[in-house]
Amino acid sequence: MTRFAALVGLAREARLLRRASGLDETALYIAVGGADPARTCLAVKEVLSSRPDAVISFGLAGGLAAELPAGALVCPRRIVAPGGAVHQVDKALWKDFADRLSPLTALDCALAGSDTAVATTQAKQALREATSACIVDMESHILAESAMASSVPLLVVRAVCDPAAQAIPQPILRLMDARGRLRWRGLPSALVHWRAMAALARHSRQAERSLGKAAKALGSLVRDRASAL
Repeated sequence: MTRFAALVGLAREARLLRRASGLDETALYIAVGGADPARTCLAVKEVLSSRPDAVISFGLAGGLAAELPAGALVCPRRIVAPGGAVHQVDKALWKDFADRLSPLTALDCALAGSDTAVATTQAKQALREATSACIVDMESHILAESAMASSVPLLVVRAVCDPAAQAIPQPILRLMDARGRLRWRGLPSALVHWRAMAALARHSRQAERSLGKAAKALGSLVRDRASAL
């Protein structure tokens, strides 16, 4: 069977991908980066050590383009790394996936990589102006660099969780650990921003519904490629 390997930011994204795709570990290997550059680098090594036929960066993203609402599903063609390097996704893989999930909200766009959370509207606007990217995440650029060096085809599938106009206060950013579990000690300071918490929870549900549809399409892609061998 054609074997994919996926990199996600959070454990709950891994669970969603496994459940919705219907793929077992022999078809889809999943590693969790934990929204931390050092841990993500280790996860990327783990992903590539499984010697996959293709790799995918899958999960939530921040919106940079004002027209993208929460839940918008994006399959970017390009990844712009923090230093300015540009990596391309695999054209054939991109088309195969996009055809199964058309219409996507945004197709021909770029994703900006960041080593830190881009949480304010000002930071999002600045990154948009600097890169022309429509979304941002903390994992795809790290995976892209290693995938290109190893000549492994790359696909990126992301759903907007926090749109461009939505800021995420720092206490909320610190509220969840790498597994997506609540850090109870941080709850009192986060509750001050309860309106932002409620909006983020609502938008997260919208994004995860979109990711569920994407995972089903990915499962179909992997199974069809396996049967063609």
